[in-house]
Amino acid sequence: MFVTRDEHVTWCDLTSRSQEKLLEKSVTLQETKSSLNELISVEYPVASFLPLGVLLEEKELKIADPVPTASVYNKKNYIGRTLRHHIAIKVDIFSDKNVKEKQVFLASTEIEYKELCQLHPARDVHWLENDKSRKIIWRHSQGSLEILRRYIDTDSSHTYTADDLDKLLE
Repeated sequence: MFVTRDEHVTWCDLTSRSQEKLLEKSVTLQETKSSLNELISVEYPVASFLPLGVLLEEKELKIADPVPTASVYNKKNYIGRTLRHHIAIKVDIFSDKNVKEKQVFLASTEIEYKELCQLHPARDVHWLENDKSRKIIWRHSQGSLEILRRYIDTDSSHTYTADDLDKLLE
């Protein structure tokens, strides 16, 4: 008597009960043991790609290699980042309706800023200062930044790379 095996059996050829039974099998996912039914269900289309031969022959199924961890920093593994710090403010802020109606206060010195914050603790106060190039630079705020955000000069920004982040912290 000869026994033949049909090597072309697919997931769809199995009964629902057989599929569920196979999903109870233990697998290793990135060196962690779990059962297949914790990862997928019978209805998932990916189930049709399971290696039935491995599952039926009780062989260990490994899914994905473990994520390698490096004990040494390797610069080539990282993407260089750039931080753009937008602190320049357009001169149009001085014409804003809320500024003119004293709903928002703008100070030009630290002393004036502190005084306005004490006089108007519930209001928005922004300290804006002229730098050497005559740009208006935001230094500090009390309250909402909503109006200030409308006037950020996105064409003028300070750019910091990973190599010069110390400048930003200063």
